[in-house]
Amino acid sequence: MSRITPQITRRDALLASGGAVAASLLPLKSLAQAGASDMSHASKIVTAAGQREIPFPLHPIFQVVNSTDMPSGVSFFHSAIPAGAPGAPPHVHENEDEIYFILEGTAHFLLGDRVETAGPGDTVILPRGEFHANWNEGTTPVTSLVFVSQNSRFEGFFDDVARRIMEQGIKDPMQAAMVVGQTGAGYGVTIDMSKTPERAKPFFGMG
Repeated sequence: MSRITPQITRRDALLASGGAVAASLLPLKSLAQAGASDMSHASKIVTAAGQREIPFPLHPIFQVVNSTDMPSGVSFFHSAIPAGAPGAPPHVHENEDEIYFILEGTAHFLLGDRVETAGPGDTVILPRGEFHANWNEGTTPVTSLVFVSQNSRFEGFFDDVARRIMEQGIKDPMQAAMVVGQTGAGYGVTIDMSKTPERAKPFFGMG
């Protein structure tokens, strides 16, 4: 995995206002110290090598933060879509929202009934209840951080799919895609391949 250098926007403005912000937060220090003993979660750093790889069949994915790591219950993943490959098929979530932050490459997204592109530094907001999908039409990989809203069962979806495929010894991509759809139903996720845009069909083996 290549090392990612974050891009910081409006850096000068943030640095200039840093002193004033720090001063305004001084009263919060004592409150944080007072509540520290009540916290059941510990601060930590997840290194690049410490990200947990999930043997998901459609594309490489690593879990970076578990929902149990913080009281808020959020989780997020490091996703990689190879060049000319599918990402997530058209689907809709009943229970959670997602946010994609693109690190490298240019991804194509189905957002409801339209197709848009997102490149490095772009953020894609995916509220529950709206169909979405993504794929990589380019010649370089697309890597992104994928945030999943708090206390969601969906973070176990990728592990569940991988387990079922390994237990059944599935090698065929189409059979693996069927397992993805069947598993999604148990997580409040509905996949509908009929919503695949024409330009995306070749990447999903449909044309």
